[in-house]
Amino acid sequence: MQVVEKDEWGQFAHMFEPDGSLRDIVVYGTGVADCQKLLDLIRREFGTSVRRTSGLPLPADAADLFAESGDAILFEKSGILFKYDIISPELIEIDLDPRAVTSSEQFEAIRNFMSKLSGVVKKDAFLTEEGDRGDYLLKVGTTS
Repeated sequence: MQVVEKDEWGQFAHMFEPDGSLRDIVVYGTGVADCQKLLDLIRREFGTSVRRTSGLPLPADAADLFAESGDAILFEKSGILFKYDIISPELIEIDLDPRAVTSSEQFEAIRNFMSKLSGVVKKDAFLTEEGDRGDYLLKVGTTS
């Protein structure tokens, strides 16, 4: 993957202009096995910054995440807070606030995470505007 140079940041900055909505990192057509791979990736990559909104520890088995609704996993990298809403194993959706992304280094952290996510689940990862399932701002993965 090519690193985004500081002078290239301008071509990506528009994706993060605040408009009142979040940005989503989305992987479609997932299952519990993919959520397990995401959970393992979060543990490995984000270590001590990981927490659940419920206050419970991360379970060993991703299937246990879906036993109760309303929980989320929060993790941080390069000053960006990522929020994995635990809704359904059929869709991995991770929110981030575009106001937190103000540099090429932060964009690179997002793209690097998307690449690792795509690599472990063997599916494309998309950066979209919040709730937008038709268009995407960035695609990283198996067919990029």
